[in-house]
Amino acid sequence: PVVFIDFNEISNLKCLKLIATGSRDKIAPPHLIDQLKTKWNPQAHFEIIEGADHFYWGYLDQLESVLVSNS
Repeated sequence: PVVFIDFNEISNLKCLKLIATGSRDKIAPPHLIDQLKTKWNPQAHFEIIEGADHFYWGYLDQLESVLVSNS
């Protein structure tokens, strides 16, 4: 929930391998995640699920595909 929690102090998360968010996510919007990703782990795969909101309503199949293909 990067919109209302400050994650700027978090850095160097080598265990972070995948970040997924929806293009319509208002709680973890892609543009904010993209900015923080460079601090967290620039090598982490960043996947934006087009059309999905924060809860992935109607996009669970796409989320599952992203999770399975990046596990």
